Amino acid sequence: MINRNRHSPYFKQNIYEAELAENADAGTRVIRLAAIDPDEGQYGAVDYTIINKLADDKFTINQDGQIVTTQPLDRENPSQRVIAIKVMAKDGGGRVAFCTVRIILIDENDNVPQFKAAEYQVAIQSTVNKGAPVIQIIAYDADDGKNADVTYTVDEAGEVTEDIIEINPFTGLVSVKESLVGMENKIFNFKKTIDHEKTKWYQIDVVAQGNHNGTDVASLVSVSIQVQDVNDNQPVFDASPYRAYLAENMPAGTTVIQVTANDPDTDSNGLVTYSLQSLSDDPEDINSVFSIDPDSGWITTMREADCESIRLYRFHVIATDHGGEVKLSSSVLVEVTLTDENDNPPKFTEDVYQGSIVENSEPGEVILTMTTTDRDISMENRLVTCYITDGDPWGQFAVVQVDEGVWGLISKEPLDREISPRFSLRITATDGRFQSPVSVDLHVLDVNDNSPHCQQLLYTESVMENSPINQFILKVFAWDPDLGSNGQLSYSLHGPDAHNFHLDPKKGELFTLSVLDREAEAEFHVAAKVTDGGGRSCQADIVLRVQDMNDNAPEFSSALFQVSVFDNTTVRTPVAALYAKDPDTGEGPGLESHQGLERATRG
Repeated sequence: MINRNRHSPYFKQNIYEAELAENADAGTRVIRLAAIDPDEGQYGAVDYTIINKLADDKFTINQDGQIVTTQPLDRENPSQRVIAIKVMAKDGGGRVAFCTVRIILIDENDNVPQFKAAEYQVAIQSTVNKGAPVIQIIAYDADDGKNADVTYTVDEAGEVTEDIIEINPFTGLVSVKESLVGMENKIFNFKKTIDHEKTKWYQIDVVAQGNHNGTDVASLVSVSIQVQDVNDNQPVFDASPYRAYLAENMPAGTTVIQVTANDPDTDSNGLVTYSLQSLSDDPEDINSVFSIDPDSGWITTMREADCESIRLYRFHVIATDHGGEVKLSSSVLVEVTLTDENDNPPKFTEDVYQGSIVENSEPGEVILTMTTTDRDISMENRLVTCYITDGDPWGQFAVVQVDEGVWGLISKEPLDREISPRFSLRITATDGRFQSPVSVDLHVLDVNDNSPHCQQLLYTESVMENSPINQFILKVFAWDPDLGSNGQLSYSLHGPDAHNFHLDPKKGELFTLSVLDREAEAEFHVAAKVTDGGGRSCQADIVLRVQDMNDNAPEFSSALFQVSVFDNTTVRTPVAALYAKDPDTGEGPGLESHQGLERATRG
C-alpha cells in the first residue's frame, strides 16, 4: 500500500495553561506539547512552530514540542502577566493544526514598596488632642498577594520622637501620641520601615514653629493636609502608553482595557473622570469605535472591529480632575491592536482561467498559473491549499504551489488531443474554514502525431476504352485526426502509368488524362499517395482495367484468295477456307465465323 497523507495532526486540547515563575532564567522549560498524527512515515512526523510574534521573541519550541523561555519575564509588566502562545503543528505533507498555550506568570517578591511622594509635609497646631491623626502615609508595592503587603513602623530618630509620634503599622496613619505643647520650634525626624520582606528608609521632618497670633503652631514635614489642599496636581496615569489586544468581530460592549490615573489631591480635587479623544491626524471619531466608563476607566467596544480594515487603533484618554474653578487634566496614549480571525474566504483573482497545452508535452511543466488572495492578516489564517475537485476523473493533472498565493496547474502524464481535446476543471481553494472554487478551461493543442489513414490499400476499377479526357474513374478516401495543417491532406499520383491519369490534389478524385485504347494497353497500375501538412503519408495502390468496346472491324488474313475448282464439283462442296480476325474481345455484334468453304461476313 502506498503511504498517503490521509490525516491532519491534532492536539488533544485547543487551549493549554502553564504557570511560570517570573524572572525565571532563559532556557527554563515551561510545558511540552504533543500533536497526534495517525499517518506513518514522513506524513506522521510533526514539526512545531510559534506563529505569533508577541510570544515568538520570548519563547521557543523545539521539535519535541518542548516550550522554553528565551528571556526572563516580569509579571509587573501588564503585557506579560498572561502570555498567549499560538503553536502550529505541521506534518510532512503540509497538513496543520493549531493550539493556544496560556502562560501565567507567578509573582516573585522582586519589588520594594514605593511612596507616592518623595517628601511629605503637614502643618498641625500644637493644641491638637492626643491621638489626633496627622497624615496617612501611603506606599505601594507592585508585587502581588502577600508580596505586596506593606507594614509601617517608626524608628527612633530623636530623644522624644518615639514618645510623640506614632504610625499605624497597617494603615500608615500618623497620629499624635502626646501633647505637643512646649515643643514649639522643635524639629522631629523619624524614619519608616515598610514591607515585611525588605526595608527602605524615608525621612519625615517635623518642624515646631513659634507663637503666631497667640496660637501655638507646629509643623511636620508631610503631604499637604486635606483642609489646606489646593488643586495643584494633575492626574497621573500608571502606564504610558497603554497597549491592549482585541480579537476582531467581537460584539459591541466587549471590554478592552482599563486605564487608571491617580491624583494626589484630596476630595473632589483628587476625583478623576475619563474621556476619549481622537488623535489630531485621525479622521475617524474614536468615540464611534470605543467608549470609556468615566468613573472606572474601562474601555469597551461600540461596534464590531475589522482587522482587515484597521489593524491598530491609537487614541488618547483624557483624565480630568474635579477641581473647582481650575480643572487639571492629563492624557495618555492607548494602542489597541486587533488580532486576526479567519473570517475571510480565499479568492481567485480571475473568475475563469483559460489555458492550453501541446499534446504529448512532458509531464510536470506548469500549464497556467492561478493567484489566490485572502484578506486575513495572520499567516495561519492566510494558509491556503488548492485541490482539483472536478473534471479530472483519471488524475491527469495536479496543482502545485509556485509561490505564496501563486499556484501552477501541471499535467501528470502526456495528453492525447485526439482522445480528449479539452478539459473543464474545477479547482477549489480552502483556508481550512472557507472554500472558493474556480473554473479552468484547458485546451489541448495539436501536434502532427498521426499519419493519414487510407480507407483502402487497394482500389480496383474498370474504365471504358475511348472514354473522353477528364472522365471520372474513382475517389480515394483518407482522413487524418490531427487539426489544422497537420490534418490537411493532399493527394498525388505516382507510378509509370500516372501520366495517363489526373488525381485531384484536394479531393482525391481520379480522372482520365488521355483516351485509353484497350488494344494498346489493357491494364494500368498507379499509386495514390496521401500526405498531411506535416509530411506524414499513406499510400493506396490502384489497378485500372480497360473495358473493350467494338471499335475494330474484322480483317481477312489476305486481301485476295485464289481457289481452283473441278468442273464437275457438286453443289455445297467446300472449295477453300477463308480466315478473318477482330482485335476486340469476345464476339462482336453481327460477326459470324465459318470454317472450310463457309464465308465470314460482317453485316
